Amino acid sequence: MTMLPSPRAILATLCLAALACLTAAPHAATEESSNQAGRSPQLEGLLKQVMERGMANALGAPVSIREVEAGRNAERMTLRQLRIGNPSGFDGEHALTAESIVIEGALLGLLGDGPRLDLVHIDGLKVFAETQLTRGVNLLKLRDNVREFSRRPAGRLLQQRETRVYIEEGVISGGEAHIATGVPGSEPRRQELERIEMSFTGPDGQGVAPEEAVAQLVRRILRDIELVEPDSPLAPLNELMDLL
Repeated sequence: MTMLPSPRAILATLCLAALACLTAAPHAATEESSNQAGRSPQLEGLLKQVMERGMANALGAPVSIREVEAGRNAERMTLRQLRIGNPSGFDGEHALTAESIVIEGALLGLLGDGPRLDLVHIDGLKVFAETQLTRGVNLLKLRDNVREFSRRPAGRLLQQRETRVYIEEGVISGGEAHIATGVPGSEPRRQELERIEMSFTGPDGQGVAPEEAVAQLVRRILRDIELVEPDSPLAPLNELMDLL
């Protein structure tokens, strides 16, 4: 019987996409043929389905992945063309997209208390930040959905014990943000995102809860985005993002 990863552990690892998350990077995965030694198309297809379903349930938004590449040694995984849709009530098709996510480390931890990862590298990130006057910010809504999901009674696919994610080096090598607000007179804008480096090791070196990893990532991305134009009378709202 094949053991399936915990959706919470998967979510925390992948939302360094997430959520959030580029130009070509040295750690980006190379194109490998599907018959490469050590790869299992059946396992990769199963992982793709589990990841899409687990992330969609936690984020409260549609999620799709074009392809998952995973070796049998469980030390490296690549996700291609991750698409995270908007939660209900927002207009845009997507909240976050990433062309590739390379994950290196002890991926077998997904089956236990949580993964201990050496690297999560996100390439080709696009953030579609949308603000609705009655709904708030779409990225914050995704964060809140994850928090709510983490408080639900554990289902049969969730581990009963506490799950943590440990990431030594999380890298988003740049990207772009597309910003739309419901402020009267405001026009959609595009903004370049600088390289972001983060770690999720926790104060005790044992990692952090998945929902906290997502919250930290969303906070970090929003800190780099000006949701309201700097010359707008509502520009001080940008400074409130660090408090949310």
